Amino acid sequence: MSGQRRSGAGSKREVVDLAEATRILGTSKPTLYRWLRAGRIRGFKAGGQWRFYRDDLIKFLEYDEPLAVQIDLPEVEKAIAFLERRLSERKAKEETGR
Repeated sequence: MSGQRRSGAGSKREVVDLAEATRILGTSKPTLYRWLRAGRIRGFKAGGQWRFYRDDLIKFLEYDEPLAVQIDLPEVEKAIAFLERRLSERKAKEETGR
């Protein structure tokens, strides 16, 4: 489903529904919902249904960084170190019979 909506002085922006947005972005509905909650992509509800401006989706595709680039490596390293410590502690408890 798509339609036209006026925005500003006579300009029209094409509006698309969730199914069309997932097709344009090449993603799944759960991923699109996650992006909406995280504020990575803009949308609005009309009649209880999510709608998107096609040009916003295209801009997202052109300018959004891949998720892997946005990972905070120092935070990931801290999380790995924490998990390694917990695993070591658990292994030590199992070896001593708790």
